[in-house]
Amino acid sequence: MLNEKRTFKEFIKGNGFYVITGVALIAVVVTAMIVPKKGEGKVDKEPERYADKQQVDAAEDISELRIPTVESRMDIEDEMSIGMETNDNEPVVEIEDKPKADEEEITSETFSSTTTEKDEIFHSDDELFSWPVDENIIYDYSDNDVGRSFMNPTLDRTMRTFGLFLKTEEDTKVKAAASGKVLSVSEYPTTDIPSKMDYPQVGTAVIVDHGNDWKTVYGLHTGKALVTAGDTISAGDVVGSVGKPSKDFSLTGPNLYFQVLKNDTPVNPKDMLR
Repeated sequence: MLNEKRTFKEFIKGNGFYVITGVALIAVVVTAMIVPKKGEGKVDKEPERYADKQQVDAAEDISELRIPTVESRMDIEDEMSIGMETNDNEPVVEIEDKPKADEEEITSETFSSTTTEKDEIFHSDDELFSWPVDENIIYDYSDNDVGRSFMNPTLDRTMRTFGLFLKTEEDTKVKAAASGKVLSVSEYPTTDIPSKMDYPQVGTAVIVDHGNDWKTVYGLHTGKALVTAGDTISAGDVVGSVGKPSKDFSLTGPNLYFQVLKNDTPVNPKDMLR
């Protein structure tokens, strides 16, 4: 047995190169037999075919995305020119410049649009006034040229009225004789009246402008005015109430002093009352 082991070792030692080479060749042969040849076996080739199909489709899509040529650009320009010609053939609407309104016309239109009926005050010369209180004359009309003077018992002298003294009771309501605008509420006569016009002192008075240079005066003595300057009133509106007579007429009793003016000149109220 020992002789056989020694013989094998000596054999290997003397022929080792050939033995190793032979074993390597056998291994190569065995490996070649076990590994399948190229194209054989169960390797799935579908992904490669699917990849090839995507490449073909992509190639077809790219072929469709062509760059516009000079001819295609000319076609586009022709279509644009046709569209412009169509717009040119449509009728053109001309906008006419409106003439600028004259400043006077604008002012007139503005005034007429903001003016009310009460603002349009005009008392014609043939239009009559209404009685402000009941017709009950104490002292009739007289001036420097017309009528007779009356005896004032309080002052114990003769006077001219330049209007009418109408008998009333205290707190009697006084009505506007016509439509108009209140000019003032003050003591009457006012200081701007000429001295030759010896108007009677009638205390608090309401003066109303009726337009067309007509005015009326309502002497309330110590009574109370119920309107103020600037008020627009209508015929029949209450302008105040009669109070106790002023000191110049204390013996006359309660009364209303009523005066009508044309161009600031007294006229006989009875000629203008209805």
